Amino acid sequence: VEKIPEISFYEEIVSKKPVFRVLAQDAAPTNLPGTLSQDPFEGLVLVGILPGASPQAILENTKTQRTFYLSSGESSDGVQVEEIGGDSVTLGSGLSQKKLSL
Repeated sequence: VEKIPEISFYEEIVSKKPVFRVLAQDAAPTNLPGTLSQDPFEGLVLVGILPGASPQAILENTKTQRTFYLSSGESSDGVQVEEIGGDSVTLGSGLSQKKLSL
């Protein structure tokens, strides 16, 4: 019968590995004032528009594989929906604007 190691054996192994360490690249804030940032609209695609009294733009971020349902005035990831048309949406971020069409 094989002997099972004492708990101290496992404690020593775990103590040498950063099991609960947060990676600096994951914890680093992005888009800080005074830093170089990427195009805030990069990867955004207009997937559809839900018409009605309060229309919603269906946007997909192809970089993060996330989909958003946003009304005019709402924002996500630093980009705000400024206007929703029948087949397009105007987005804003800071002083930049971009129009996406279906």
